[in-house]
Amino acid sequence: MTTTAAARVQRARDSKWLEALTRGGFIGYGILHLALTWLTVQIAVYHHSGHSADQSGAFKLIEQQPLGRALLILIAVGLAAMCVWQLLLAIAGHHDEKDDGARTKARLGSAGLTIAYGVLCGTCVKVLAGDGKSSSSSQHQSASTVLSHPWGQALIAIVGLGVVGGGVGMIVYGVKASFEKKLDLGTAGRNVRRAVMFSGRTGYAGKGLAFGIVGVLLLVSAFRDSAARAKGLDGALHTLAGHAYGTVLLAIVALGFFAYGLYAIAQSRYRRV
Repeated sequence: MTTTAAARVQRARDSKWLEALTRGGFIGYGILHLALTWLTVQIAVYHHSGHSADQSGAFKLIEQQPLGRALLILIAVGLAAMCVWQLLLAIAGHHDEKDDGARTKARLGSAGLTIAYGVLCGTCVKVLAGDGKSSSSSQHQSASTVLSHPWGQALIAIVGLGVVGGGVGMIVYGVKASFEKKLDLGTAGRNVRRAVMFSGRTGYAGKGLAFGIVGVLLLVSAFRDSAARAKGLDGALHTLAGHAYGTVLLAIVALGFFAYGLYAIAQSRYRRV
């Protein structure tokens, strides 16, 4: 990267507007997880929910609330800002890391978050545009297409292993409180600090469990050569509801989503941006 380009990236990273929009994005991200909490609770209690228990379903639930469309617009703008923020970090960020290897790893992580926030922003925009297709439905169709090819089972198995690994990594990340270094809790009181740390640990562990369940079902679909199990988050939660132990696991996942939602909102204040 040239000196001029690096300077432009640095100026963009230091933009107060980008910082404000990104912090607003964390609030929207938190609201999304609170909506996922409600959908998960409905599946645990009634074995069904009014919307698919995935990102698109959560956005649709938000849309139905008073001033919901206005809130979705703000969430979409915030997610777009988070996407730009992580893209800038991926290009020329994480200078706080001590060595080149750690910095490269952190930048690759930011690249992954750029894609994740971008996909979420796109899903939010689709809901605003009236697209009724759920995220899980799209994932199910994709799995069906992949499994129709000779190499489909192996690819689905690899993806499943990756998702399980990501879920386990998320649980470990939460239990070890590795997220703390990204926070600035110097001005927070002791009780606030404890609450933020607890919500972070619980939130990452709960989300990791949900990811792990999705990954396991992907592996099952690969070994059984069936897309019936590859239904994404919504399908995973409904599959759990049909088992005797499912209600307990759904309660844990719901608690995780709820805690992560609170943690995301707390990041709007305490995250280093």
